[in-house]
Amino acid sequence: MDAKVAFPQYKYVFEAVCESSNGDYPWNYTLNILRWYKGRSWKLRLNSEADGCGKIPKIGKRWLVFANNLEDRSLINMCSPSIGYLDDMPAPFLPTTTIRDRVFYAKKHFCRNIFLYNKMRADLERLSVKTLMQNTKR
Repeated sequence: MDAKVAFPQYKYVFEAVCESSNGDYPWNYTLNILRWYKGRSWKLRLNSEADGCGKIPKIGKRWLVFANNLEDRSLINMCSPSIGYLDDMPAPFLPTTTIRDRVFYAKKHFCRNIFLYNKMRADLERLSVKTLMQNTKR
């Protein structure tokens, strides 16, 4: 989940919001690109589908996406450091889990997700400016 490590390994890095998602097989979704951090494309919308390793974004949720090919069948997958803003829900609780423990775990999970997403976003902002400055010096 370290943007500094992942940034040089991917050709495209961008923030997007899920515009549509059918939530059922074949798990198609459309991403509306909000900001490019690395790489550029004339595309403002990307259509994709979730395969065996894919994550299915929920409508209206923001994602930081790392990809090497915008034509990939599955843009958001578990093998990349792509992260959704409050899109990943905690695992289901056991029936024996107390309400107090459920609330504690949910708060911890959401706070961690918000922290990681915002940290990665700030790191990407710095890295994209640094890359732009290096390319301008040439």
